Amino acid sequence: MGSVHYLPPEQANGKGATLKSDIYSLGIVMFELLTGQLPFKGDNAVEIAIKQMKNQIPSVCNINSLIPQSVENIILKACAKNPKNRYNTVVEMYNDIQTCLDEERKDEKRHVYQFSETEEIEDTKELKNIKEIKKEKTELDELEDEEDNKKSNKAFMIIGITIAVLIIGAIIALITIPKTTKVKEIMVPDVSKLTIAAAESKLKEAGFEVNEQREERTNKDIEEGYVIMTDPPQGVKRKKGTTITLIVSSGEKGIELENYVGQNFHEVKGKLEAYGIKVVEEKKDVEKDEKDTVKENQILEQRPIAGTKVVEGDTVTLIIPNLVVKYPNFVEEKWTKESIEKFCKEYEISVQFVEEETNSYEAGTVIKQDRVAGTQVRKGYPLVITIAKEKEKPTTPETTKPTTSEETTETTTQTETQESN
Repeated sequence: MGSVHYLPPEQANGKGATLKSDIYSLGIVMFELLTGQLPFKGDNAVEIAIKQMKNQIPSVCNINSLIPQSVENIILKACAKNPKNRYNTVVEMYNDIQTCLDEERKDEKRHVYQFSETEEIEDTKELKNIKEIKKEKTELDELEDEEDNKKSNKAFMIIGITIAVLIIGAIIALITIPKTTKVKEIMVPDVSKLTIAAAESKLKEAGFEVNEQREERTNKDIEEGYVIMTDPPQGVKRKKGTTITLIVSSGEKGIELENYVGQNFHEVKGKLEAYGIKVVEEKKDVEKDEKDTVKENQILEQRPIAGTKVVEGDTVTLIIPNLVVKYPNFVEEKWTKESIEKFCKEYEISVQFVEEETNSYEAGTVIKQDRVAGTQVRKGYPLVITIAKEKEKPTTPETTKPTTSEETTETTTQTETQESN
């Protein structure tokens, strides 16, 4: 059963132990750690057991006013007489301990039990009469005698309680020590547009350290040598003693734009952005030719023009080509079937060749196209090409050859000779 000082009411009342019984005992240990004393004392084990069943646990806040109400609420919930009012699991109690000293719980009200504290006791046993108490006293005395006779078991029990005390003590220490030793956080003041000396003085007065190394940036609005901002920026909270870096203006240091026409867009963009200049890309439709006169990403125009001075934050617009491929006139330019197939493969066009019988064109000549010459080529769109095919000549039946007079005479003579024989 263990020591009567940590005995849960249900066990003192003759019922079996559960996981919630251990939570009650942990609550008593936590009370002892925080106050240095046990909650229930008496001249004998029976008196202490009765107090465990009937008396509410004393307030740790009344014993030590420095203990927050959120901490006392953990003990109240763990040491509830009615197990229904206790934590369901040790994990639930552990999670409550982890957050009990958070800022949002500093004004927490005293815990109120959901269920009646006398309900569990009244449902199981009514108030014991004197004989029952004497009987219980005898049983508990016999238990204590038995414990005295089994010193080795008691030693193990003491070790177990000691370990439990150390674990809970460690948990409380891990939570409370960081809270009590937490360095105060203060807000970084606004030192923009101040001199370096004035900014350093203001930051040190607020409780910060100032980094000897400063960062310089070009700025057209703040004079050279004056502070633009800080890192971390003004308005955020940092621990007292944090080192702050000053970002100081190097003045309005711009560049003069070159003539970028004909240069590669990406190379020029990288150069300008290195000065903090924003680059906007615009595209202009340009027809692609066979000689590739205009290349992809080649700058065609720029705004502002060359010679203009720009500074950090300004915008430069660079116009590059959107190369457009248009259908040629396959008929007039006398394209062959092979050259059309090559064109379609290059620009991913699906092509279909059909034949048309005609004597007006030489066989194999391109005579029609369903896409008008000069319209834009679009990937995947079908193209139909008509090619001339020679017409077949009509077939005529064979005619009977006329017989001459000489052939008739010769035939008659041959017939007469054959008859005379």
